[in-house]
Amino acid sequence: MAANECYNSVAPSNDPAFNMLPGSAVRLKALTSNAGTSSIDAYTVSWSVRGPGGTTVYSDEVVSGPLAPDAIEIVESDTTFAPSALGEYLVTCRAIATGDANTENDTTYLRFFVGDMPRWFRYDDNGTPESHSNFSAGNGWAVAFTPVSYTAAIESVRVEVNVTGTGNGDFRIYRNDAQGFPGGTHLWRYTGAVVTGWNALPVSPAVQIYEGQSFTLAYLWSGQALGKDDTPPNAGSISNMGTVSWQASSDGAVWDADNSGNWAMQVYLAPGLAPPEIATSPDTVNFGEVDTTGATTVTRDLMIYNVSTGSDLSVTQMVINPPLIRSAFSFAPATLNIAPGDSDVVQISFNPSSVRNYSGVITVTNNSLNAPAKNVPIRGDGVIPGAAELPESGLPTAFVLTQNYPNPFNPSTEIRFGLPVAANVRLAVFNVLGQEVALLASGVLPAGVHSRTFDAAVLPAGIYFYRLEAGAFSDIRKMILLR
Repeated sequence: MAANECYNSVAPSNDPAFNMLPGSAVRLKALTSNAGTSSIDAYTVSWSVRGPGGTTVYSDEVVSGPLAPDAIEIVESDTTFAPSALGEYLVTCRAIATGDANTENDTTYLRFFVGDMPRWFRYDDNGTPESHSNFSAGNGWAVAFTPVSYTAAIESVRVEVNVTGTGNGDFRIYRNDAQGFPGGTHLWRYTGAVVTGWNALPVSPAVQIYEGQSFTLAYLWSGQALGKDDTPPNAGSISNMGTVSWQASSDGAVWDADNSGNWAMQVYLAPGLAPPEIATSPDTVNFGEVDTTGATTVTRDLMIYNVSTGSDLSVTQMVINPPLIRSAFSFAPATLNIAPGDSDVVQISFNPSSVRNYSGVITVTNNSLNAPAKNVPIRGDGVIPGAAELPESGLPTAFVLTQNYPNPFNPSTEIRFGLPVAANVRLAVFNVLGQEVALLASGVLPAGVHSRTFDAAVLPAGIYFYRLEAGAFSDIRKMILLR
């Protein structure tokens, strides 16, 4: 009989947690297994919890079974308990079966911590580490942390190293992705002198961790051995508690789960600032019709607001989609940093090079939680002045695509276009997703005025676009189908 893992679930999410608020409802669990060759009819699982004062604050016992050879089982405590005292809790879990020939694997442990912020978060026993580990250059270890409330601010870190000669350390903080995986660009880095023993390193400015986020503190090899708490329980080996320990390689570019867990790295978390929140004006950046025959550039202002009362808003990139129209637009500036309650302006320039419609969206990449990829519609039309009308008689003097009539329409409308010379023509209709829904003309047509009817009886109401391509000429117009 073996007690392989002791872990918990914490209401209301019922997820496992190494850190929790006072009064949280905790249920204890055990992963047990029968490593023998005979079935176990019944066995007992017991949990005993020692609180911060060193006294037992909770205990429970559950009878389970039978359990076949090589089988595993999850056993839960009958009741929950709500730890209220602030500090460290140590759970001892035992699985006992009559006639068990090997009692060395009957016991396993779990350490968890209770308390709101500000306080130190850790996995180790807060003593002097029992061992130190070296590793190759460019590699290292890391531990992941999840705040007990939000917003949280990482104000300081503590690390224990064994310095050989004059030593430097390389420590970094990464924000984890939605799956808890670290990596990407580090949010904070300290590369500098360390001494033997615990080193307290201030994080300035404090790194803000927002609702639902977690983070990882990493130490990458710079010549000094990292301390490790070898006394059980080992947080990294409890797979049911999630991955809390990582191995890093390739200068933090590659990460693999690790079962070490109790590396001597701690973080000090305090209540943080409100997250940045983005707003923009106007709702649509519209340039109207702009002449394509000269060096005409039209500018419009996009106001960006940080409506937060706490943190700076950082705009790191602005991109226009679809890519086909990007070359007609430019931004000044392309990146911004906006203080809480403040705003700034981005000047957008439009210089079309061909006769066509330029409709898309600006994606404003930023660090807000409400809209980290804020989309703002943008549009403009490249035109040749005086070339928008078809002649009443004779041949057109330029390629022309006119507005459909009627517009809006239901269920059909007429589309007219003019060709000054014979040309290979393609006239197609698209929905707002860019999917072609009708092909109205395809092939060589003679010079003159042409007309096509678009019947949308089987299509849903909404906005559609029609595009004429004739030789090097291209133009797009919008129409609306009503029901």
